[in-house]
Order: sequence, then C-alpha cells, then structure tokens
Amino acid sequence: MQRTERRGAVTVLVVALLVALLGTGASPAPDPLNPALPPERLEATNAADTGVEGWQYTYQDLSQFWKIPADSDKLSTRNLDELQDHSEYAYGTEEHLLTAWRDFLQKLRDEGEISRWEELSDVEKKELWGEYLKGYIVIGQNRAKGAAFEKLLDQLFGYIALGYQYNKALPGTDGKRRGDYFYVDEDGNLQVAIEAKSGKSVDYKQARMYKALKDRYGTRVIYILGDNPDPATVRFLESLGFEVYYVRTMPNPGSSADVGTEPFAGPPGSMDGDGALTPSEDTIDQATATSLGTVGRTEALLEHFDEMARDLGEFNAADADLVADDLGGVDFSTVELRYVTDDYDPELGTSTSYSFSVEPGDGGVSVGGQRAAKLASDSFYTWLALDPETFWVNLNPDEPDRIVDERLGTTDAGRVLLEADFEMKRTVGKLIHPERKAGLRFWDSLRGVDKCLSMRQWIVPRPAVVRDAGDELLILDAPLEVKLENEYVSEGGIADTSGCESISAKDAAHNEKVYRRTILPKLEKAVNEAPEYADLRRVYTSRVAAEWFRQRSATETTAYDSIIGSGDVTRWPATEDWTPQDTFDAYVESYREGEFDVTRETREGDYIVTNTYVYGGVDFLDVPTEKVPDAEFAQKYETTASAARQGITFPASDDAAGTVWMGGQAAERPPWDPIPVPASPWSSPLFYLVAGLPLAAWLVFGALLLRRERRPEVAAAVGPEGGAR
Repeated sequence: MQRTERRGAVTVLVVALLVALLGTGASPAPDPLNPALPPERLEATNAADTGVEGWQYTYQDLSQFWKIPADSDKLSTRNLDELQDHSEYAYGTEEHLLTAWRDFLQKLRDEGEISRWEELSDVEKKELWGEYLKGYIVIGQNRAKGAAFEKLLDQLFGYIALGYQYNKALPGTDGKRRGDYFYVDEDGNLQVAIEAKSGKSVDYKQARMYKALKDRYGTRVIYILGDNPDPATVRFLESLGFEVYYVRTMPNPGSSADVGTEPFAGPPGSMDGDGALTPSEDTIDQATATSLGTVGRTEALLEHFDEMARDLGEFNAADADLVADDLGGVDFSTVELRYVTDDYDPELGTSTSYSFSVEPGDGGVSVGGQRAAKLASDSFYTWLALDPETFWVNLNPDEPDRIVDERLGTTDAGRVLLEADFEMKRTVGKLIHPERKAGLRFWDSLRGVDKCLSMRQWIVPRPAVVRDAGDELLILDAPLEVKLENEYVSEGGIADTSGCESISAKDAAHNEKVYRRTILPKLEKAVNEAPEYADLRRVYTSRVAAEWFRQRSATETTAYDSIIGSGDVTRWPATEDWTPQDTFDAYVESYREGEFDVTRETREGDYIVTNTYVYGGVDFLDVPTEKVPDAEFAQKYETTASAARQGITFPASDDAAGTVWMGGQAAERPPWDPIPVPASPWSSPLFYLVAGLPLAAWLVFGALLLRRERRPEVAAAVGPEGGAR
C-alpha cells in the first residue's frame, strides 16, 4: 500500500513537471492560417472609440521639397540640362525630383501641351510646379510610409518567419497586383491575405479585388490599419466579409525609412501654431492629386507617375495604391462642399469632418479637381474669417470706388463673385441677342422709340435646403436667385453712354415685365446650372457651411473659433494674377461698347438699334435656410446622408442622386489614450519565475512526503538492535 502511494506521488511530480515545462518553455506550433494579430478586432460600432497599443515608426520625409518655389533657378532649363539621368539618383533626393520633373516637362513639350519653361507665365509656372510637386510627394511619402508600416507589422507579429510572402504578385491577379503579406498553400491557393494600411482610409477598388479573391479561394482577408478608421470604413470592409484590426501608430517623418518599435504615450496634437486645424490625408485630396488643368496634362502626369512607380519596383501607380485613380467617371468642375460635422473636442482630440459632392462625368480623364477643391476650401475659411457685412460685390460703372471689400478682394471668393457678376451681363447679352429667335421675339415685344432697356440685376441666395442634425450639416440644395430692378441710365458718367432717358415710365414698366417673363427665368437657370457659374455655386455652398459654424460658435466651442471673425484672410489669397480693378475695367469697356451692336433691316427698310445697359452685383450677406422635416428626409435623402458620411473615408456613390461623395477630416482624430501592449509571456523572465513557483512547491512537498513515508518503513525493517526482523 505504501509502495503504491509512493509511486503515485512520483507520478504526480512527473506530471506536474511535464505540465510546467509544456506550459512555460514551449510555445504552440506556428499556424500560418491563424497568424498573430493586434489584440482587438474592429467593428463598425467600436471603430471610433477603441483604444489599443501605439507604436512609432519613421519614414522618409519629402516635405522639404515644398521650399523650392516655382521661380527657383533650380527649375531653369539650364540647370536641369546639367543633371544626369534620373535613374542615376536615389529616389527621394532633390536630384531625382528635378530630373523626374525635367522628363515630365519634356513629355508635355512633345505632346504640345506647353512651350519652354521660361516662356510660361508666373501663374502657369506656379500651378504646374505645385501640382507636380504634390503628386511626387504623395507617391514618395505614401510608399515610404506604407513600407515602414509594413516593416513594423512584421517586427511585431513575425509574418515572414511564419512563411508569408511579402510585396509579391498575388495569385489570381495575373501578376498585376501585389499583396502586402499573404500565405499560399502547397496547391497555390491563397489562404490568408493581410493588407496593411498606414492610414485610416482604404482603396475601395482594391478591396473589391480582395473580395473576388475571397470568393475564388475562400481567402481569409485581414485589414490592419495604422490610424483610427471611421465606422463607415469598417462597415464597408465588414460588408465584404473582411476582418479589420487597428495598430495605433505615430508616423514620424524623418530622413530614413528605418523602423523603430517604441510605444508612444498620448494622442498627437490636432492644432497648429496658429490655432488652425491641421489638415489630414483625405479622399478628396487623394482623388484630385493627379488632376491638372487640362486633359493632356493629366494624362501625361498619370503616365509619368506609372513610370515612377515602376522605378520603385511596383507595377504601376494605381495598382500599387500610390496615387488615386483618375476618376474619369466624375466631373470635378461640380465639386461642392455639402457635408460638415462639428465633433471638435480639444480634450478628446476629436475633429471636424467634411464631404464634397461630385457629379458624374463623361468617362474621360477628370481635370481641375485640385483647383475646385481648393476654391471650395479656401472660400469656406474666407467666409469664416470676414464679417458677413463684407460679402458683396458691385459692378456699377458710376461707382468705381465701391467694387468689393478690400480684404475680400484679395481672395478667390471675392474674385469669383465679381467675375460672376460680369458673366451675368454676358449671359444677358446672349439671351437677348436679336439674331436668335428668342432674342428677336423679346425685342419685338418691347415698347419705346429706341426700345432701350436699363436694369440693375444682382444675385442673392434663395433658402438653402439643409438637414441640421445637431452636430452635422447636410446641404441638400443651395439655389441662387437673380433679382431685378428697372432703372434709368442718364447720359454721361464713366460709362459715357447715351442712356435711356427718352423712354417713358409706362414703356419702361412694360419692358421690365417682358424681361421678367421671357429672359429672367433663363438667366436664373443659367446661374444655377450653367458651367460658367460653377465657381459661384461652389463658393456659395461653402458660405452655407461656414455660416452654420459661425452660428454654432455663438453658443459652443468649435474647431474654428480662432478664425471666425478674425478678419485675417492672408492664409487664403487669390491663386490667380488678378485685381478687382481688372474686372471692373473690363466691365466698363463692355458696358460702354455693348455686348453686341446689331443693325437688322426689315421689309419696310427700318432698322432696330439694340441698346442694353445692365449692371448689378452679388450679395451673400444673408444665408436663409430651410430645414427638411424628419419624415421627408428619411424618405428622400437617407441614402445621400449615408454616402456623405462614407465619403469621409472612401469615395461613396449616392445612386439615387447620381453623385459621388469624397471628403476627409479637418484634423487628425486621435483615439483615446492607448492601452499598453500586452507583452508575450514567453519573452518575460518574470513569467518563468511565477509559473515555476507551483512546480517548486510540488517538488518540495513531494520530497518531504516521500521522506516521511520512507522513515517508518526503514525503522521497522532494521529493528532496534540492528538485526533483521
């Protein structure tokens, strides 16, 4: 019996020893189908408030290239010709930038898009160099940032050691797409694909490519993001059956792409030194990165970026996710800011978000995207900074000292208002031209010997139709109205015209009614729909959004409190060589000479002299709004609101309205304070000490038990005299 107990005790000790050894010294066999992943998986419901570990990494910083101005001697033909082929220089160096730029200029010259660099105007130089430089930096830093983030993930989770392929052609893509990390079984089936995104946005076309691979191979698709995504992004990935994880990172722009893995504490700041929000990468910015002023330039730039991507070992710029698609299906001339949120909280680090609506295009290469988006953005800040009392322009040939507010006249918003006012006179000239049937009918309906028409017209807002949901504003419609007053023009003045003094008041009233019935509706339709007024509509929707923030700031803290009413618009100057006097002088010349001068003989041998005197302005002083009732909104506009929200993180289509939404955030939205990374138990000596204590206790206890059981048995066997029993 005692021997049996002794054997049982030994067995317990052996089992305990094996359990301890297996539980502390040996890790589970690696399983590539279940790779190591961040500790918390994201869902749409927790994407905005999940706190997880944070790590720093460094990537190559190219932002210093912004210091090279368009008039720098470095861009001169003489200096560029002295450099070698760009392949001789390392990517990211100034020499590589300049030689790649030289090749791009040569491409434009060969295609007849430009002449020699020195023959371009200062404005053309600034525009072309700025747009090219932005694309170059986007490619370089996206690639450097993405590679550094990918390297960080391998250091954290060991994918390459697990047998994963890295940055190679994905199965099932005919060698046209690369994957970040993926595992292929012995039969060539794509089992697991891990897509690393250093930011918070995803390429929706790339995601659908992964969906096709998932359907074909049953692939487990995993997205790991380096910045806190919007719930809409997570919903989109979840809808495709993907897993979404988040490794909170602090990208550190440096001189090299070496990766460090030091945890960082606390969220990054979201305000710059001037108190303005720091812009983040956004979908509208990415979409317009390669959109130049002409189709030819845009196509040349896209082709050039493909070549640069291949220099980096990628297939092409779009497939490598280095630049956005050309988005030929949209018309960037229709870009308008129509969705904003006010989530700002300086303690939590939350920010404002926004989306632009863009209408479908004809399928060709989209152009003018950067210009349109910048105009909408700069106008938004202009409307915030200046007093609404200054939001008017006036083209009256007898008031040369009251054209536009001095500060508004330094901005693109002021330029657009003034040029739209001038454009309105041209539109009227087209509508009433007597060589057109409608114009001839108009003149035939007028009274008076000279059939003279004098009027003042000005553009004002109609009530904007909006959805104001507390902390978000969706602008559903922002129509404009043309107001009219019939006025006499006396002889003389700066216009130096003969005036309409001969017409009677009765005839003038009749002519005004004819104009209101036949011409004014067409003019107002042009202001709201014609492409020549697109910029006016663009700056007006920004005015509506800015007014919403202005009103909120009266009772709440917003992200723009330091800008609202500051009167300082020096950060948003006009981007074109232009002065208000230029437009005024051109208007006076047109006013004096007329838009047309037609003499038309009739059967009686008489003639018609067409005299028109039109002047007016644009007045955005007031912004009336009309809120959509909840029931109507739910019935008609819910899909629009959903697309606007999704557009913050990826281009989203509102099929019902036929629009595309693209946006971003006006500042980084850092998550809550990070939760420390749970270190692996196998790498901690303390774990072995703690885990080994039970083993030591079992050994000591077992030894004492054996010794205690052994002593009586020996004593009984030997006996008191030392002899055998």
